[in-house]
Parts: sequence; C-alpha cells; structure tokens
Amino acid sequence: MKTLNISEARNSLPSLVDAVVTTHAPVVLLRYGKPAAMLVPVQADDAKGNPYPLRKVPITVSDDFDAPTPGLWEALAVAETPSPYTATRKPDEKATPKRRKP
Repeated sequence: MKTLNISEARNSLPSLVDAVVTTHAPVVLLRYGKPAAMLVPVQADDAKGNPYPLRKVPITVSDDFDAPTPGLWEALAVAETPSPYTATRKPDEKATPKRRKP
C-alpha cells in the first residue's frame, strides 16, 4: 500500500488517481505523518451483484396455465370437513367459564 503526504498528493492528484484506477491499489494520505484519508478505486456495479437477475431472461407461459384442475375442489373439501375427534358445540350453547371455589 502506497503512502503519501497530503501536500505531495495535492501536487500530483491527477496522476495519483490514474494510478489508483489502473492498479486498484489504495493510497493512504498522511497528515503530519499519521494516516488521515485513503484513496481507493470505485467498485463496479457488477461486483455488488445484480438485484434483478431474471430481468433479461425470457419467460414462457404454458397455454393451459389457467385451466381448471380436475379434482381440486374435492381435495379442498376434504380439508374443510370437521374432524370426528374435535368437540363441536351447538350454536345456541354458550361456553360457561369454570370458576374456582373460594
């Protein structure tokens, strides 16, 4: 990693930026001998990853994608029938809370 004083970097900034772009090596800028800033190359958008990977992929849809499925309603009806193991009460009955004895 290359280090330069800020005054040296100020005098040769265009060539310093070109060097960082071509070599992809960061440059540390020193102020009074201590690191104050870093000049790094900008990462390309491709390196971050594409948030929409399927954007340019052609999509084909089957001709019968919305055709009715035979037996679907019968299969759903099985799921909605009450189980013989669950307790059911009549609609006119109300649940009475159990009270503790004092």
